[in-house]
Amino acid sequence: MKEPFPIIDIPPDAPEADEDLGTKEKFWYRRHDNVNYLYKKTRQNTGEDWSEKIASELL
Repeated sequence: MKEPFPIIDIPPDAPEADEDLGTKEKFWYRRHDNVNYLYKKTRQNTGEDWSEKIASELL
């Protein structure tokens, strides 16, 4: 069975540009499809990870 939300491994050399807005550690990187993606590091026990995923699926 295919995972509904794939887990993507991000290599240590992936960051291309830091993103300074907000309080979380985050950076921009580019995957093999040549599209820019924003990585946001999760914080334990805050619910930020699943709440952002739900919000992104509503669009």
